[in-house]
Amino acid sequence: LSILASKFRQLTELSDKSPILRLNYEQFTDLVRGAPRNYSVFSMLTALADQRKCHSCQAANDEFNTLASSWQKLKNAKSKIFLLLVDFDENPKIFKELNQNTVPVFIHFPPSGSPSGADFLDISRSGFGAETLARWIFSRTSVEIPIIRQTSYAGAILLLIIAGLVGAMLFLRPDNLEFIIHRSTLSYAVLIFYIISGQVWNSIRRPPFFHSPPQGGIVSSNTSQTSTFRHFYTQEATFSSFRKRY
Repeated sequence: LSILASKFRQLTELSDKSPILRLNYEQFTDLVRGAPRNYSVFSMLTALADQRKCHSCQAANDEFNTLASSWQKLKNAKSKIFLLLVDFDENPKIFKELNQNTVPVFIHFPPSGSPSGADFLDISRSGFGAETLARWIFSRTSVEIPIIRQTSYAGAILLLIIAGLVGAMLFLRPDNLEFIIHRSTLSYAVLIFYIISGQVWNSIRRPPFFHSPPQGGIVSSNTSQTSTFRHFYTQEATFSSFRKRY
């Protein structure tokens, strides 16, 4: 086999095991940066370790996994696209080589040459939702990846439970429906909905400072005695270990 065919086969075999590649420094240098190449590698530079406390990294990782699972279901062997995750704590040398000191960062390594311009996704403007990542990949390769998200059945299950409870009450007392609109019945219903809504948890533990919306990014909730505000933004975490210049 030629060098090019051998490199493509290695990436294909790794991709068959997991849609998101995790390479060591030597593999990265050879398969992603080294010539020749006739394939594209879309990489996410991140820091997922708990001690990093990078909330946007966790949100971006969820979206990247959604993209990967969608790509895996529709993957065509002729489409020379690979997805790569680089974690700072696993491969700091890759960060140093790419001169990157922020996360998350999305970089496209094209079939020839080095990344430039639109090969770097501007998450401060577009965010990092799976749909955004798919559009970015399409703009660089003309390969379309329809995003397939897992369906949440929590709402349907809750509705069925409520319908079952109402049905049981009607079955047990079919001759007297006044209890449904009785004050005590309504009070119990309001109390139950209040408990399951999460308000009790928030009153005890306080709302989480960060949480991740489905479209990516971070929602920050700051509460004080005088004001409460919510701000939507995309956060980049800077490592103190990268503050010195190499």
